[in-house]
Amino acid sequence: MKTSAFIIFFLSTFLSFSQTEVSIPWAMFHGCEKHCGIYPAREFRNFGSSKWKFRTEGKIFSSPAVFNNVVYIGSEDKNLYAINTDDGKLKWKFPTDGAVHSSPAVFKNTVYFGSFSGYYYALDAVTGKEKWRFKTEGEKKSGAKGLWSLKPANLFMEDLYDFFQSSPVINMDENDLTLYFGSADGHLYAVDAENGKLKWKFKTNGIVNSSPTLYQGKVYIGSWDTYLYALDAKSGKEIWKFKTGDQPDIHLMEGIQASAVADDGLIYLGARDAGLYALNAENGQLVWKASGEGSWFVGTPAVKGGVLYIGTSDSYLMLALDANRAGKIQI
Repeated sequence: MKTSAFIIFFLSTFLSFSQTEVSIPWAMFHGCEKHCGIYPAREFRNFGSSKWKFRTEGKIFSSPAVFNNVVYIGSEDKNLYAINTDDGKLKWKFPTDGAVHSSPAVFKNTVYFGSFSGYYYALDAVTGKEKWRFKTEGEKKSGAKGLWSLKPANLFMEDLYDFFQSSPVINMDENDLTLYFGSADGHLYAVDAENGKLKWKFKTNGIVNSSPTLYQGKVYIGSWDTYLYALDAKSGKEIWKFKTGDQPDIHLMEGIQASAVADDGLIYLGARDAGLYALNAENGQLVWKASGEGSWFVGTPAVKGGVLYIGTSDSYLMLALDANRAGKIQI
């Protein structure tokens, strides 16, 4: 039996997620290269009736990017889709040999994304024609032997909640266009955004499914090895790293699945050790830590006006925190 997913657009007074409402040359995961979670669109007022829906032939874990009246989104049916935002009609689709969990990034006339085929792609945003592809050392889901104390203890088991794949982020320097993305092969890659040639790569000791964050000349990336890394964006040289909690026997409360957010000199990161961290962006020193009350932080927070917004997994909390002191504002 095939499992399908729908992309649904809602008709409202203003389109809160449509990045065509203002004049910008890009669209990417979580709003910007800092993953701020704030989108440059008109003020949202209310939802209305369904405008259209588009059916794919697989589950959708990719987040859409909206650019120039086109929504780009990946599906587990191994395709990346380009859909007209006005009527929901397909403009084009691009087939890969693997599920597309990566959220696409668009810059000017190019859309970038990854696939479980083991490649990251650059396509013409208008036609869907391939410009280049870059081969990683292979994509897979995380897992371990004896995962969560499941039996038999010597059998490798995939993590059932490892839904994400690293989404690319673009350094939009016209003189040095660079695309950054992580891979299940444990690397963070920096490639030339125009031709896909490798500039540098950085090896971690775990799967990298989180999306890199760019901020003040550094790129920040989390790994399933429990570390958040701060690297020089030009050279890939490690500047500092910060360790979150681990659980080496059962691997339940450990690992970094979420992406970091940068704002006002701080890096915010949720981890599967039930910790939400605020770190000094320059040196990686801990500023504060908040608890998920036994639940993972797997989503990427949003920050605006000194307030950090994030949800938890099993404790079902939506938190609004003082971004500087972690004082709880409301639940």
